[in-house]
Amino acid sequence: APSLVPTSISPKADLYFGLAYQVKKSDLNKNKTIKIHNGTVLEKENYIDKHIIIKVNPKIYDKVEIVGNYQQSNKITFNNSFLSNTNLLIKDYSISKNYLYKANKCDNNESCIEYNDIITASIKNNRQNNLILILNVDYNQDSNALYNYTYTSLSSFAQNFMKIQYKIGDTTYSDKSINVTPLKVSDFIAFEVPSNIEEASLIQAIVVIRNKEYIVNLKI
Repeated sequence: APSLVPTSISPKADLYFGLAYQVKKSDLNKNKTIKIHNGTVLEKENYIDKHIIIKVNPKIYDKVEIVGNYQQSNKITFNNSFLSNTNLLIKDYSISKNYLYKANKCDNNESCIEYNDIITASIKNNRQNNLILILNVDYNQDSNALYNYTYTSLSSFAQNFMKIQYKIGDTTYSDKSINVTPLKVSDFIAFEVPSNIEEASLIQAIVVIRNKEYIVNLKI
């Protein structure tokens, strides 16, 4: 796989890079600089790091664009993001106290045995009454997308880009879900959610990739 940046830069070479940073909203209007390490020198028996300080005026993408509003069984291709042709299809969903699934355990000789495992809510921080929401999915990574060279699991995709949003009455809950997808599964995504989700009139799976948002309606 190609490197994100070259391993070396020739003298007098002109190279262009796109650098993306996630910052707090409170820092958006503050002055910004890039600090580049420029070697170490010995001064009065002490080694001191030297830096080049560059003032920058970056483009700020603080508004989220809703790309689409989808139903279950609609395949979503993230080709207007850095995931390229990676795609996701949510077949259906379920909510229960726990979820039993089959997993494989393999040794160094690639000899594997199948066993049953279970996902339940954590007992930490008074979460023992939470429920498990399961999304049965088809997930296909674009092998040419740079993100997929580092993050290859479905669990990583859910952790980095997904959340569950639901509505009860006039109140929308969008920050209550916790990704609990096992690392080696490839056909379902699991979230721990509050038990009041059973009262929801609207349940949605949300995918946010930088400033792009994809909404999948689970219950409407």
